[in-house]
Amino acid sequence: MRIALLALLPVTLAFTVACDTDADLDGLLKSEELELGTDPKNADSDGDGIDDGDEVLAGTMPTEADSDGDGFTDGEEAINGDALNKYHWPDGLWADFSADADITNPGWHIGEQMPDFQAKDQFGNDVSLHQFYGMVVLLDFSAGWCGPCRQLAEDAEDHFLNKRDEGFVTIHLMIQDNQGSEPNKRFLEDWADEYGITFPVVRQPGNDASNQLSIAGTDEGYIPFQIVLDQEMRIDMAFSGVPNTPVKQRINQLLEQ
Repeated sequence: MRIALLALLPVTLAFTVACDTDADLDGLLKSEELELGTDPKNADSDGDGIDDGDEVLAGTMPTEADSDGDGFTDGEEAINGDALNKYHWPDGLWADFSADADITNPGWHIGEQMPDFQAKDQFGNDVSLHQFYGMVVLLDFSAGWCGPCRQLAEDAEDHFLNKRDEGFVTIHLMIQDNQGSEPNKRFLEDWADEYGITFPVVRQPGNDASNQLSIAGTDEGYIPFQIVLDQEMRIDMAFSGVPNTPVKQRINQLLEQ
């Protein structure tokens, strides 16, 4: 009997190997897919546009369409984003973390959590402040006619790129254009193009956020005016003028916490 069983082993092994194939041609064997929890009959188990085998090679999750939880699928981020960093999004798009916002002390004073507001970006899309909840935000109130505002804008993109992967974003909220009028989409486009900006450049019809900060006394009426918001949307500091070295130092401190 023992001899007979031994004789069957090569046949059993051959059958097992024959069944352990890559039926969906995604680069993974059936046994590997079962271990990963993916579908051995579907090359793209999570439907994000990337085959399971390619996701394993890239380090993303073949069972999660959005591996880093930033609201964009791994397939969308494969072109010019980073599917492993929730703070690095496809060009011209912004993540939306507003569902995480926990606002218990709203207000426009230092130490209070800045209320949400809506605006239009340089692409004509809607954007809200609380989309960036959980990040350190530099909110820059500027105008096209303001020379010091333009001075700060010259290195704004470099500062953003150097810190973005740590959870930092800059938002330029333009309150007036070159002529002192309410800015339009074309002005936002020109501002972003002139300074090579890839972060949100926005306008808010009526400038409600700026007005509320003035009423609260947080904004004393000078531009450039910058507010630093911590990860909980708390107004951490306000600063007018150039250079903005204290602002950058405080941002570094918040990112290190």
